[in-house]
Amino acid sequence: MKKTAAFLCLLALATGCNPPVTPPTNSTGNTTYYVDSQNGSDTNAGTSEGAAWKTFTNVNTITFAAGDKILLKSGGVWTGQLHPLGNGGTDNPITLGSYGTGSKPLISAGGITGAAVYLKNQQNWVIENLEITNTAASRSDVYRWGIQVENNGGGTLSNIIIRNNYVHHVTGSFKWVTGYIDPHLNGGIAVNVTGSAGTDKFDYVVIEGNTVSNSGRTGIVVWDNVWNGSNFASTRVKVRQNTVEYIDSDGILTFGCNGALLEYNVANTCGNYAESGQFNGSCAIWSTRGSDCISQYNEAYNTKALLDNVDGQGFDIDMDATNCIVQYNYSHDNEGGFILLIDARTQPGVYVGTSGAVVRYNISQNDKTRIINFAGGIAPNSAVYNNTFYIGSGLATNIIEHSWDMDMTQPFSFRNNIVYNLGSGGYQIPGPNGTFDYNLFYGNHPATEPADAHKLTSNPLLANPGSGGTGRSTVAGYLLGSGSPAAGSGKVIANNGGLDYFGNTITAGYYPSRGAHQVAGGPAGTTPETVTDPLDNFSLVSSRSTNIQLDASNPAYFGGDNSRVTRSSGSIGYITYNLSNLTSFSADIHEFSTDLSKVKYYASADGTTWTLLSSSYTAPVLIANGWSKTTFSGAVPAGNHYLKIELSDASSWGTQIGKVTITHLN
Repeated sequence: MKKTAAFLCLLALATGCNPPVTPPTNSTGNTTYYVDSQNGSDTNAGTSEGAAWKTFTNVNTITFAAGDKILLKSGGVWTGQLHPLGNGGTDNPITLGSYGTGSKPLISAGGITGAAVYLKNQQNWVIENLEITNTAASRSDVYRWGIQVENNGGGTLSNIIIRNNYVHHVTGSFKWVTGYIDPHLNGGIAVNVTGSAGTDKFDYVVIEGNTVSNSGRTGIVVWDNVWNGSNFASTRVKVRQNTVEYIDSDGILTFGCNGALLEYNVANTCGNYAESGQFNGSCAIWSTRGSDCISQYNEAYNTKALLDNVDGQGFDIDMDATNCIVQYNYSHDNEGGFILLIDARTQPGVYVGTSGAVVRYNISQNDKTRIINFAGGIAPNSAVYNNTFYIGSGLATNIIEHSWDMDMTQPFSFRNNIVYNLGSGGYQIPGPNGTFDYNLFYGNHPATEPADAHKLTSNPLLANPGSGGTGRSTVAGYLLGSGSPAAGSGKVIANNGGLDYFGNTITAGYYPSRGAHQVAGGPAGTTPETVTDPLDNFSLVSSRSTNIQLDASNPAYFGGDNSRVTRSSGSIGYITYNLSNLTSFSADIHEFSTDLSKVKYYASADGTTWTLLSSSYTAPVLIANGWSKTTFSGAVPAGNHYLKIELSDASSWGTQIGKVTITHLN
């Protein structure tokens, strides 16, 4: 026996082979493991290039630790699933990557159920520099992924970085399948919270520099299934510098994230497949269920609107999205248009609806069907400003549409935009409470073009409109030429982001331009302007509490005032106005034996931090049937751009707001 062992050792030395090694069950950390599909052996130690493993057998068995690296040899090819175990450290993650020269190592999963590369309830990982496929003969009710990181019962998982991978030909499913949450979750790259505990979440996810193509259902998705609770939503999510192309449905999607940042991505030809009888709606880049998400510096083009897909937009702010921003993006040639804004707060399963959406400093060129689509009602206080919309000759693109109507009474604004319309489309204005101001409408003027007190219709003298190509840097044709009437003629808008599409600073204190290119005008805030709101609708109101409503009953009790603001409940209610450089205000108040100290006025510079204002009021004058009228007035300190009027008396109807007059410097 001893002679046999000695002989084997001598043979190994003579032939240059490595003696068999039993792999450890647990790594001690800070170790590099090598896998070589051509020259490796699973009986090797795996800890040097010359003693690399061959298959994923050992990799899928060992529990790795902080600082470990699992490196696949460039040019190698593997089949099946790679599912390494273990967790890295906060500052010392586990890296799954490559070594050597040549093409990225290829994991060809062969259409397996699940993911080609899979982590579950793990954190502090980097997955980089791999090529991955998971191709089946046909789509079915099987969910598949290229890369999936799943949290189901893992609590808060942190530090997931997925970068510089090429994921393609992943055969996903459009079907709603028992045991799975939603078909949106399967596709190229996915970071998913799939459990039912709100305490499961991700904190710090970076998906960057990847290319995902010919995959579905979704290209890249970060999804937190239970998000609507204190600290439930996933946070610090960044999806940037990726390319998604020829995707079955959605290109890039975040669901249940607060503060997600989607930037510098390119989405080409999403919505590329449709399946009869399934949900085929798709958008290129979008966020839903969460707050303060930003989509910026992206390009979305050639999104399709195939069978039963009534969407097909480049961008979307979807249900239950609060204070989300779409800015500095280039959208072109999307069959469903530039952007979809969905509220749908009365739809079962929707919690609070969408509000405070901001769409600014974007360029849309030759998007089809419609530029802006309000769906599921109007998302309250949506603000669309300083965009440039170009519609070429021969297109029938509508500038605004609405569909799936619900609450159509909410306020929205459309300001400082350039609409360069050479097509035949028009406007389907949603509801009575939209504000259109300081826009430039050029080209064709359909009968449905909205009224605008400061409208311009002259040629904006764009450098070369319609000349944009592929790439965010190809749109110099939308710069304002010398003498453009749009230059410096817009309305000052607070909290405008500080930059235009091209990176120019929007100088505070000066009039902005109309459109996506900033050319500063003269000093702003020097011309007094008085705005009177009879409160026949909410078109001048920038925001309001959910219990605020209009009351048109019994105008004789109110001196002929046939529309006043009241509340639907005794909870505190408010309306706010957003105007530059407020100086003073007055408000007619109708009261029925109530305490006028419960009417308060506040000012704010940013719409977030409020200061109580001093005010006075005239002696109440009895009008009819117990109703009296008084007028409040007051001054507003310099530097404030928001006015809030608050009602807090116990009676929901006993205090009502009539006409409001505000003076400001424009």
